[in-house]
Amino acid sequence: MKTFRIHTLMLMLLVLALLSGIALADPPTRVGRIAYLQGEVEVRATYEDEPMAAMENWPLTSHNVIATGPGARAELRVGSTALRLDGDSELEIAELDDQHFRLRLLQGSLNARVKNPDLVQDFELNTAQGQLTLEAPSQIHVDAGRSPGTTVASVLSGAARFDNGQSLLALVTGQRAVAAIGGMQLAAAVRDEFDFWSLARDQRDDQAVSARYVSPEVTGYEALDQYGNWDMTEDYGAVWYPQGVAADWAPYRNGRWAWIEPWGWTWIDNAPWGYAPFHYGRWAWYRERWCWVPGRVVARPVWAPALVGWVGGQHWNARFTAGNAPAVGWFPLAPHEPFRPSYAASPAYLRQLNLAQDLRNRRHPVDLTPQAVFRNRIQHNAVTVIPHERFRHGRTVVVANAPPLIGAPQQLAEAPLAAVAPAARPAPAPAIPRSMREERRSLPAPREWTPQSTPPTGAMPAPPRVRPAERNAPAAIAPDPPVQHRERAPLRIETPPRTLGNAPAVPPPGGMPPEHGRRADPVMPAPAPLRPMHEAAPHEQRAPARSETRQQPMPEQRQVPVHIERRPAPAGLAPVAPRGEARAEAHPPPRQREAGNPNRSMQQGAGNR
Repeated sequence: MKTFRIHTLMLMLLVLALLSGIALADPPTRVGRIAYLQGEVEVRATYEDEPMAAMENWPLTSHNVIATGPGARAELRVGSTALRLDGDSELEIAELDDQHFRLRLLQGSLNARVKNPDLVQDFELNTAQGQLTLEAPSQIHVDAGRSPGTTVASVLSGAARFDNGQSLLALVTGQRAVAAIGGMQLAAAVRDEFDFWSLARDQRDDQAVSARYVSPEVTGYEALDQYGNWDMTEDYGAVWYPQGVAADWAPYRNGRWAWIEPWGWTWIDNAPWGYAPFHYGRWAWYRERWCWVPGRVVARPVWAPALVGWVGGQHWNARFTAGNAPAVGWFPLAPHEPFRPSYAASPAYLRQLNLAQDLRNRRHPVDLTPQAVFRNRIQHNAVTVIPHERFRHGRTVVVANAPPLIGAPQQLAEAPLAAVAPAARPAPAPAIPRSMREERRSLPAPREWTPQSTPPTGAMPAPPRVRPAERNAPAAIAPDPPVQHRERAPLRIETPPRTLGNAPAVPPPGGMPPEHGRRADPVMPAPAPLRPMHEAAPHEQRAPARSETRQQPMPEQRQVPVHIERRPAPAGLAPVAPRGEARAEAHPPPRQREAGNPNRSMQQGAGNR
């Protein structure tokens, strides 16, 4: 009897271990996107990988690094969160998954806007001088390394706090923290031309009509208004029609396949709007046109590498103009059809992945059992076919100029249905030793390390690229009413261990203005004088008096154009420039427009097509 109990206990432990392994195998459901590029921008899969030229709609996940050249700019989107990089900047996405959103600004300038209150606790930004966390939905501007060994963190709206490891400084709208080797100081926040550019893009996002029909956490939703129209249908509810496409256009035809860990083959579309419609929802041939069906609005939509079905493979030949060859093809999944990826995933992940497509019965998820009939597989002009050998060379497969297929569409229905994508996995790019990259640098050791990681040794080298502080004093920011701060657990930076070389093998799955320049910006009247610079309290005294860390609310101030005296900014802390004579060419900063109509849930269609 005792032996039976021991065996039963061991069996239960084994089952729990297997279930834990399945849960850990689920890939992240939250993935970012490169939404806008200007100038020379590079992206790397990890810090050790070879950089490549960035392209719009490229997915972003943990460990990716984005670098902008001088005069360049880039915008990154993760759902409703916008991250914008100024020229000569480098940002690492340290961790991006369902529970974490950790960034490292290695150098340069970042303007970040976090709108969703549910994501405030997930957001964390690290620099060489400390860590910035949010207390409320906020917009921040952070400069790292613009002056040697200095980080300047400004709160343009909302509330945040900056921790340099020895003291904690709470910030509200209109305040900034200047962290250097000697400690931290409090000063008035200022806006520059980069912030005004970011503000103009935020105003466009606030007026997006697409937010009425899809969740704002659908990455790429903000690009749909400019390139298509929404319509309500009886069969599918809200659908979106793209504009300006060719008569023979079909989804998943003008772009490329790229191998991205941990999902495998991932679709990268060439259209500027081509992110959300190819990683969420389904496509339907409706009223003689292709339309995107996003499905139900869910709070946390699940990202997919490509929502397609596959046909053909090595043992199926197709006739091209150059002759017969082994071929592989794909077609967009139709509404209500389940997506079953080949990468490891738990049943709970699969249900969540297909939840938005449950348009018929809200109480039960979409049927995940295998099915033999796919509507778009036999739909006219829906299947794209290319030679199978294209998936064997390189990590990207360009299909913008797919060779024409000779034969009737009915022949594609007879092709074998592939459960997964092509089995050809590209060879990984060779790792580049860190010693060969003299222009790159590492962050210093975090204050607290996990047992699995080993802190680096030695002092941090001086930043290799330092841009002098040439910005004229911009507009001061009027503070918002004080924000109630929440108590948090002690801040902790955890750096997951990295592995050089090849990643473990997994089965493959089935305008803005032109070149900008620095200019003198109009200056608003400065806020009421702050109290003397805050003396950083010891780390043990983490709860300073509210009156010592917050700026009192001020009445709305009137804009007055003034003359700006051009002179080089002194080293260290740069105070607000003095006011002088007015000049005619000064322009007031753009004012925030009123928000559009609130989001409302889309109307649901009744029944199936």
